[in-house]
Amino acid sequence: MIFYIINKKEIKHRMITYDYYRIFYYVAQYKSFTRAAEALHNNQPNITRCMNNLESELNCTLFLRSNKGDNADSRRKKII
Repeated sequence: MIFYIINKKEIKHRMITYDYYRIFYYVAQYKSFTRAAEALHNNQPNITRCMNNLESELNCTLFLRSNKGDNADSRRKKII
């Protein structure tokens, strides 16, 4: 996919790779961004950023976030 950069605000599409879906799988399994980050040997802000990008690209909410863990939305069951 090729982008011609005119203005950074005009770029709406991100390159979603296999890694985003792999991260999604781990977050759904562990029900926690932090535990998924530990399992993937990554850090929590990167995991959160990837999930935000994926949600933005798919134009839907995949997780209902709370302080007590991340509950996957009903859409997660359809994807998995």
